[in-house]
Amino acid sequence: MAAPISGVHKRLKSSETPWREKLKLGRMAWKSRRVVLPRREQVLLDWATSALIQHYAKKTLLEEQILQELWLFLEDILKSTRLKSLARSGSIFLNSSFNQVITATLSNACQQAAAHTNFIPNVLDCMEVILAQPTLAAVLLSRYDACVELLRSMLCLTVRLCAANIQESVPSLLSLLVTVLDKCTSLQRQQHKHTKVFQSVCEELLAPAVCCCWVLNNHSKMLSSTRTEVITKIQENLHQGLFIRENAAAFEKHLCDTPGSSSVGNKGVELYFHQLDQLAKDRLDPSMSKLCALPAGGIEDAVLLYLPAAFNSFLASAACTDTTRTGFAMLQTLCGFTRLTAENDMETAENVQEEGCMDVDAEVDKREVSFKAQEKRLVATRDLLQTALDRNIYRALDDAMSGGKQLAWLRKLLHTLLQTPTTTTAARLDCMRLTAARLDCMRLLLDMNHQVVAPRLADVWTCSWLLLDIMDLDSAVQVSQDNLLCRLLETYAKLRQVDTLLVAMLEAVVKNQNQLSFSKTFSPLTLQRWSELVQGLPVGLAMEIWQGMLNKLQEQYQLDLPQLKCTSACLEQMTTLLALFLLHLRLWDVNITSPTATRVDQLMASTCSSVISPLFKLCLATKQVDEYLHFSALHLCHTWCQLHMLSIHMKGSKHSNESVPNLGVHEEWWDFSLQYPHMSPGEWSTLCQKLLKADSKRIRYVLEMLCLQKVKMLRMLTSTSEEETVKRRIENAINFATSSCATDEVKESAWDGQVTSVTSDSYSTAHWYLLCSNIGLIVPLCTQRQLALLAHYLLQTVVGESCPNMSARLVSRAMISADLLQSATYLELLPMQEAMITAILRGLADSVDCIRNASVIRLCVKVLQELSEDSHPVSATTGPEEDTPQLSKAITSAAVALQSLQKAVQKKCTVYLSGKQLQMMCHYFKVLKRLPLQCLSGVSSVRCVLGCLAVNCLLGASHSVSDCAPAVLRTNLEVLRDVMTGQKKTSLWQALDAAVTMKCLLLTCERTQDKSQSMSLDDTYQDLMYHLLWSVVRSAEGTSILPSFTTHLCEAMRSLSQSPASRDGHRLDLRAPHERHRLDWLFISAGCTLSAGLMVMQNKVKVPAAQGDIIASCTRQLAMSVAAVVHMPSIDLPAVTTAMAAALRVQMAESQVGEDWTPCIERHVCSLKTMLTEIQANLQNIRACLGFLKTVAGGVPKWQAVLPEEFEPTVYNLAVQLLLGVHSTNKEESASSPDMADVVAEAEALLLIVCRCSQPEQFCTYIEGLQQHLDCDTSVCAGLQLWQLVLREEWKDEKRDAVNSILPQLVLQLQVLLQKSCSKVTVDDVLKQTVVPSLLTTAAMLQFGQGSLPDHVAGAALHGCLSVQMQSLPGKTFAAAFHATCRVLTSLLQHHTKVARNAVPSLMACCRTLLVALVHEGRQDKGSVDSADAVLCAGDFERLVAALVQKVDLTRTAAFLVAEYVSELQHGTLHPDVKKSLVPSVYLLLDVCGMHGSKLLGTALDPGLREIYKALHMDYSRYHKYRGKV
Repeated sequence: MAAPISGVHKRLKSSETPWREKLKLGRMAWKSRRVVLPRREQVLLDWATSALIQHYAKKTLLEEQILQELWLFLEDILKSTRLKSLARSGSIFLNSSFNQVITATLSNACQQAAAHTNFIPNVLDCMEVILAQPTLAAVLLSRYDACVELLRSMLCLTVRLCAANIQESVPSLLSLLVTVLDKCTSLQRQQHKHTKVFQSVCEELLAPAVCCCWVLNNHSKMLSSTRTEVITKIQENLHQGLFIRENAAAFEKHLCDTPGSSSVGNKGVELYFHQLDQLAKDRLDPSMSKLCALPAGGIEDAVLLYLPAAFNSFLASAACTDTTRTGFAMLQTLCGFTRLTAENDMETAENVQEEGCMDVDAEVDKREVSFKAQEKRLVATRDLLQTALDRNIYRALDDAMSGGKQLAWLRKLLHTLLQTPTTTTAARLDCMRLTAARLDCMRLLLDMNHQVVAPRLADVWTCSWLLLDIMDLDSAVQVSQDNLLCRLLETYAKLRQVDTLLVAMLEAVVKNQNQLSFSKTFSPLTLQRWSELVQGLPVGLAMEIWQGMLNKLQEQYQLDLPQLKCTSACLEQMTTLLALFLLHLRLWDVNITSPTATRVDQLMASTCSSVISPLFKLCLATKQVDEYLHFSALHLCHTWCQLHMLSIHMKGSKHSNESVPNLGVHEEWWDFSLQYPHMSPGEWSTLCQKLLKADSKRIRYVLEMLCLQKVKMLRMLTSTSEEETVKRRIENAINFATSSCATDEVKESAWDGQVTSVTSDSYSTAHWYLLCSNIGLIVPLCTQRQLALLAHYLLQTVVGESCPNMSARLVSRAMISADLLQSATYLELLPMQEAMITAILRGLADSVDCIRNASVIRLCVKVLQELSEDSHPVSATTGPEEDTPQLSKAITSAAVALQSLQKAVQKKCTVYLSGKQLQMMCHYFKVLKRLPLQCLSGVSSVRCVLGCLAVNCLLGASHSVSDCAPAVLRTNLEVLRDVMTGQKKTSLWQALDAAVTMKCLLLTCERTQDKSQSMSLDDTYQDLMYHLLWSVVRSAEGTSILPSFTTHLCEAMRSLSQSPASRDGHRLDLRAPHERHRLDWLFISAGCTLSAGLMVMQNKVKVPAAQGDIIASCTRQLAMSVAAVVHMPSIDLPAVTTAMAAALRVQMAESQVGEDWTPCIERHVCSLKTMLTEIQANLQNIRACLGFLKTVAGGVPKWQAVLPEEFEPTVYNLAVQLLLGVHSTNKEESASSPDMADVVAEAEALLLIVCRCSQPEQFCTYIEGLQQHLDCDTSVCAGLQLWQLVLREEWKDEKRDAVNSILPQLVLQLQVLLQKSCSKVTVDDVLKQTVVPSLLTTAAMLQFGQGSLPDHVAGAALHGCLSVQMQSLPGKTFAAAFHATCRVLTSLLQHHTKVARNAVPSLMACCRTLLVALVHEGRQDKGSVDSADAVLCAGDFERLVAALVQKVDLTRTAAFLVAEYVSELQHGTLHPDVKKSLVPSVYLLLDVCGMHGSKLLGTALDPGLREIYKALHMDYSRYHKYRGKV
C-alpha cells in the first residue's frame, strides 16, 4: 500500500509554490485518497475561491491560462456529487466575497476589449451549481444590492453576447437570468426602503434591461417562447420596482402637476423620466455605453420597443390611481420620447456620425436613416395608442368638462402624423412599413374620438387614399389602408354625417389637384363598405348628397368660354366619386313613393343637363383628346345610362319599336343616342372618331361598355328583335365589342377590376372581363365567326396562361376564364359549348400535326380535322334533341377514318410523341373536362367521343418516355366516361364498331408500362367500360357487338391460361410484368362485361328476347372463362376480385353450385388475414377482398350449403378484427379518409350479411363476443362503434330476443364506463373516443329497447348524462358530447316516456347542465368552441326542449331553467347567431311557465337580473306568445 501524502495544504498556501504546481497539487488532492487533507471539499473550495478573490482584488495577478484552469478546477469541485451532498446537508460554505468575483467577471466580459470571455461558460456552469443549492446561493443572492449588481452584469453580458452574435453561452445565461430575476423580484417585495429600490432600478437596471429586451427580440436565435418568457420576467422585475403604490402621488404630481403632493426621495420619479430621456437621445454614461455595446441606433430602438410595455405595466399597477387622468398624462409623456418630428431624425443621423458609429465611407443617406427611425417611432406610437384604446383611458365627456386638453393633444399628434412623408417619396420597404404604421395610428385616433379627425378630415383622406397608389402598395399597407378607410366610412355612417365625409373627399381632390396623376378608386374591401354606406343612406339625405356633388362639379368649369377651372385629372377624380356614389344608391325600387320618384327624375335630368352635357361640349370643343376630360364624360355618361335603364326597368315602361329610330343601312356602332339622346348621332360620330384616333385603352374600354349597354337597351326596349334595323345595330355593337379579341396577344396581365385603372397593359384583361361578364348577352347574338373567335380566345387564355399567385384585388385572364367555365351561365350557352368543342378539336389536331411521318398520326389528324370542320349551328333556344340524332357527313367520314386508325393501331405500329405535345394535349383535355359533358347534345357528344377515341388510339400506338403520358390517358378516359354517362341512347354505334372500340381502349391501357402511374386509371376505365357496355346493350347493334367483345376476352384469357409456363394447371409464372399488367386489364374488362350482362339476365335492362338470350349466353361463357383463370397471379388484386365477384354473381343467378370456387375463397380469406397486419398499406386490396367475400357470404341457399362450416365465423372475426383495428389504432384524420371510409363501409356490410345469414345460436355467440370488447380499454371505442352498427339493424324473432336479453347489462356497463371516464382528467382524444361513443351507443340502446328494457335500466342512462362535465370539455369535443347527450335525453323522452316522467328532477338537472354550458361556450369572447358548432348545439337543445315540453309536465320546474338562462346572460354577451338559435328554446319554456311562473321570475330574481328578464319577456310577448283562441 502506498504511503500517504501530507503537507499539501501548506504548499497550496505558500507563495513560493508556482501556480501550475498548485493546480496540479489541488487536482491530486481532490482525486487521490493518498493525500491527507481534513475536510477536503471545504479546504479545496476555500483555496480556489480565495485565489479568485485575490486576483479580482488585484492582490495577485494570474495569467489568463492559469485563471481559466482555476475556473475549470472550481467547476469540477462544484459539480461533484460529494460537494452537492454536503451542500444539501448544510455542511459546506462559500466565501461571502465570492459574489463580487462573479459580478466582476461578468462585467469584464461585457467590455468590447475584454479578453476574459473564454472561461465565461465555466463561470456560468459554476453559477448554475451554486444557484441550485440554497446554502450556496445565499452568498450570491442574500442581499438586494448584491443581487442588483449581479443582475446588471448578467443583463449587460446578454446584450454583449447577442449583439456580437456569440450564441453558444446564451441559453445557459438566460436560464440563470430567469433564476436571478425571480430571486431579485422576491427581494424587491421584502424591501422597506422603496426609495432605495426605485433609485437602484432607475440607475442600475433600467438601461441594461431595456437594451437586453431589444437584443433578445431582434438578435437572439433562441426559441420565441423562451425569449418571450425572459423578456416578461425582465419587465416584471423592472416595473415592480418602478411603479409601486408609494410612488403614486409622485407620478401624479410629475405627470399632472398636482400641487401639494410630496415626491419620493431626493430625485423623485423625475429620475425615471430623466433616464428614459437620456436613453432616447442615446446619451448614456460612458461606463454604461461600454457595457451595453449595441449597434448604431440600437439604444433608441430599444427605448421605442420598451415604451408600450412600460405604459401597459403602469396602467395595470397601483401607481396609476386614475387611468383617465394620470394614465393619459403618462401617454403624453411617453409619446414625447418617440420624437416624431423630422428635426429629431436629422439630429439622430448627425449624432450617429459624430460618435463614429456609422461608416462614413458607406455614404448612408440621411433620408434613409430618417425613414427607418420614423417607422420605428410610429410603430411605438401605434402600440401606445393601441394600449390606450384597449384600456379606455380617454373619456371624451370627462375631457370636455375639463377643458378639452386631451382632445387638443390628440389633434396635435394627428397633425404630426400628417406631416410624415408619404410613400410616394421612396418606394422602399421601410417606407411601406412607415406608411402602414402611420395609417394605423390615424385609425386608433379615430377610434378614440372622431372629433380628433374631424378638423383635418380632408387631409386624412388625402394621405390615406388620394395620394397612395394601391397598385404599388405592400400588403401590410393595403390592410392598414382598408382598416382606416372602412373605419372612417363606418364612423360617419353611424354619425349620420356621410355628407360631411363626401364634402371632405371632394375638398381633398380639389386641394391636391396638381398632384393627381390618375383617378383613384377603392380596394374591394373598402368598396364593399362604401356600398353598404351608400345603400344604407336615407332617401332624403342621399338626394341631398347627390345635389351637393352636382353643385361641386358645376363649380369646376365655365360654360360660357367653355373651359375648366380645375385640372382634367381633378375633374376625372370627382366624376369617379360621383359614379361610385350613384351606382350604389338604392333609390330605384318598386316600392318607391311618387314624390321620391319625381325628385329622382329631376336629379337625373339635372345630372344630364348640368354636368354630362357641358362635359361633352368641352370634349367636342377641344381639338386634341384630353384623356382625363373625355374619359370623365364617357364614364359618367355610362353611369347615367345604367341608372336610366334601371329606372325604365323598375317603372315597367313599355316602348314600341318606333322608339328605336331606323338610321338606315350605314348606321355605325358609335351612335349612342338611344342611351343618351341629348347628343345627336352626328356629334357622337365626330366624338368617337376623334377618340379612336387617340388610341387610348381606357376610353376604348368605356366605348365597349357603351356598346354592350346599347345592346341591353335594344333588347329591353324592343318587343320584337327581328327587324333588320335592330339586328344590324346589335351586330355592329357586338362587332366593335369583340373586335379586340383578334388582336390581343395572349400574355400574362393583371387588373384590379376598376374602370379608371385600365391601362395599355391591363386592357386585354379588362376587355376579357367585360366580355365574360356579358357572355350571356353576347353569345345568343353572335355569328359563327364571332363564336369561334371567343372560343379560341377562351381556350388560349386557359391553356396558355397559368393562374398567378396574386392578391385578392387583382385578376388575370386565366382566372376570369376559369371562373367562366365553372359558372352557371356557361352551362346554358349551347352555342358556346359547341364552339369550344370545335376549338379544342382544332387545338388537338394542331398539337398532333407537328410530325406527320407516320400513317397513324395522319389518320388521327384527319379525324380531328373533320370533326372540327363539322359546324352545325346551335341556337340558344334549341329544344330537346332526338335520342339518336342523324350524323352529318363530316362525322360519318371521321368515324370511317377512326376505324382505319383503330385497325392500324392493332397491328402494333409505333409512333413517337414528344413531351411538349403530350403536355398540350393534357391541357386541352382538362379544358374539355370542364364542359358540362353529361349534358351535351347528341351530336356534340358524338364529336367528343370520336375525338377522344382518336387520341386514345394514338396514345396506344405511342412509346413516349414523358411523364405526361399517363396524365393524358387518364384525362382522356375521364372525358370519355363523363360523356358516356349522360348518353342513354346514342347513334355512335351506327357508324363505329363498338367491339373494335373497346378492344382499342383495352389495348391502350394494356400498353401502359408503368403500373404505379396507371393505378388511378383503374376506376376511370372501369366506369367508362360500364357506360360503354350500357349503351351497347341498349342499342340495336348489341346483339353482334357484345358477343364479339366477349369472345375477344375469352380468347385472351384462354391464351394466357394455356401458356407453356402453366402446363401444370395450377400456377402461371408470368415472366414479364407486362403480361401480368395485361391480365389485370383483362380482368377489369371482364368484370364490367359480366356486370352488364348480368343486368340483362336479371331483367334490369329491357331488351328484345332474342337479344337477351344471346347476351346471356355470352355472359355465361365469359363467367366460365374467368372462373378457369382465377388461380393466375396478378398485380392488381381489385381487378381480379371485381371480375371474380361478377362471375360469381352470374353463376349464382343461374343457381349453379360453386364447389370449384372453394379454393379461391379460401385463398382470399388467407390474403385478408395477411393484409390486416398492415391496414394502411393495403386499403385497396382489403376493400377488394371484402367485396368478394361479401358476394360469397350473401349468396343463394345452395351456395350457403356448399361453403365450409368455418367460413362464416372466420369472415365475421376478420371483419370485427378489421373494424377494431380501424377504430382503435387510426387517428381521426386517417379514419375519415375516403379510402378508409370505403373499407369501413365494406367491412360493416360484410359483418351485417354474415349476421343475417347466421343461425340464432351462432348469432348469440357473435353478440357475446362484442360485449367482451367493452371490457378492454384499448378496444372500447371500436366495440362501441360495432354495437351502434348492430343496433341500427332491424333484427327479428330469436335474434332480436338475443339482443334484448343482453341490453340491460350493456346499458349499466356503459354508465359505469361514463362515470370512470369523466371522473379523471382525460385528454381530448380520450373524450372523443370514449365519452361521445358511449353516449351515442346509449341512445341507440334506448331506441332499440323500446318496450323491452326495464324502467330502472332506462333511468340509469340519466346518471351517465349527469356525470359528463360539459363546461370542462374542450373545442370540438364539446359539440360532439353536447349532441350525444341531447340524443340520449331525446331517446329517453320518446321511447321511455314513463321513465322520464318519473325522473323529472334528474331530467331538469341534465337540461340545466346543458343550458349553462351552452350559454358559457356561446359567448362572443369565448374561443374554445366555434360559433357554428354552438349554433348546432343550440338547435339540438331546442329539439330536446320541444320533446321535453311535449312529454313531461314542466309547469312547476320550467321557471328554474329560465332563471338559469337569465343568470348566465349577466356574465357575458351571447354570439348573435347562437342567441338567435337558443332563444326559441327559452320561449318554449316561457310558454310552459304560465302566469305563476312569470310572476315568480319577476319577484325572485335579483334586481339586475330582473331587468334582463323583463327585456326577454317583452320580446317573448311581442314575437312569440300565442294570442289566438284554442
